[in-house]
Amino acid sequence: MKRKLLLISLCLLLCFSLIPLNHVSAKTLNDIYKEQSKLKQDREDNINRKNKTSSEINKTKTDITRSSNEIEQAQLGVITAEKEIEALNIKIKEKDLEIKELINFYQVSEGESEYLEYAFGARDFTDFIYRLAIVEQLSKYNDEKLKEMNNMIIQNEQKKVALRQKEKDLKIKREALAYQLKDLGTQLKELSDASLDINAEIKAVSDLIKAYEAMGCKKDDDISVCARTPLDTRFRRPITAGRVTSNYGPRDLLGRTYHYGIDLVASGGEGSPIYAAANGRVAATLPRQSCGGNMLFIHHYINNKHYTTGYFHLLTMNVKVGDIVTNSQVIGTKGGYSTATRYFPKTGYDRCTTGAHLHFSIAAGHYLGPPPSGFSGWGYWEANNINPRHFINFPAESGGYWSGR
Repeated sequence: MKRKLLLISLCLLLCFSLIPLNHVSAKTLNDIYKEQSKLKQDREDNINRKNKTSSEINKTKTDITRSSNEIEQAQLGVITAEKEIEALNIKIKEKDLEIKELINFYQVSEGESEYLEYAFGARDFTDFIYRLAIVEQLSKYNDEKLKEMNNMIIQNEQKKVALRQKEKDLKIKREALAYQLKDLGTQLKELSDASLDINAEIKAVSDLIKAYEAMGCKKDDDISVCARTPLDTRFRRPITAGRVTSNYGPRDLLGRTYHYGIDLVASGGEGSPIYAAANGRVAATLPRQSCGGNMLFIHHYINNKHYTTGYFHLLTMNVKVGDIVTNSQVIGTKGGYSTATRYFPKTGYDRCTTGAHLHFSIAAGHYLGPPPSGFSGWGYWEANNINPRHFINFPAESGGYWSGR
């Protein structure tokens, strides 16, 4: 009887251990309207904010780099914990199968009559002693396996508690970074490869609202139902062949610039095809931005988590807001000399690029989408960015060209 109770308890524990960590509440179109209003209020705040002195700006930039590095380490901790939990879940499933096979062969009951039937089915006394020894070994072996499985379940639950705390700490750090970026005001564009004017963000949210309404979404409808984001299991390289020219992270020794993405050069040069890194739905297409050129954002839902990918400095964009895209679809082409302005000021419009490359970013959550999984504001976009190398195997910056996605 004790074994039966233990098995029932283990089954219950196993069921709880396999429940997804992220509970996602309904997100409606009305929530996006609220985010739009929030952006408009931010615009007013930006207008009223006084200019910072040079020393204040430099200190804020240094603080931003420090916070970004802390977020990078915290994100690594979260990813490591998630992988450990996933590995333990696999081991628990394997152990559960092993135990069930043992139980099916020698059913454990209160009187253990099946064991006795096996023992008394011996041909002679020697066989009887042999069978008793086997029964004892199997019983002991089964008890050990049950104990191992129970310990793994307990260990996994402890790891989940630790993971939830890591995720809370990460969220706090991201909120602090977003505030620092916002506090930098008009100097924000000096920090990275790209940025969006708040007016462009407000328009992008308006375009997204129109796209959802065109799909039939009403104000109180759950967007995950009326405009479902396609599922996928992983990210892929956005170009088929190329090399890395700039990594994610700080860009100078003083810590005053930070690169929230990874720069890629395709072997085909300007006009080379850019692919969606995963199945998803186009969230924004922003043409001819002064710092980022043609910018495209895609919402994804991968392994029960929301993400957004960003593709900047594009020459052309082949999709529109609301489109469903696949991981094998060409969404645009890589920009180049015709979009740059540092060397070609008369013909270019993108002052934040020097030539043909793709700035590729991955952020946690749905940029321009409704909370709790969504957010708006460029500071939040950069604060929620994750090093793409955590998801995609890119060669080292000096590793030369690769081929294949």
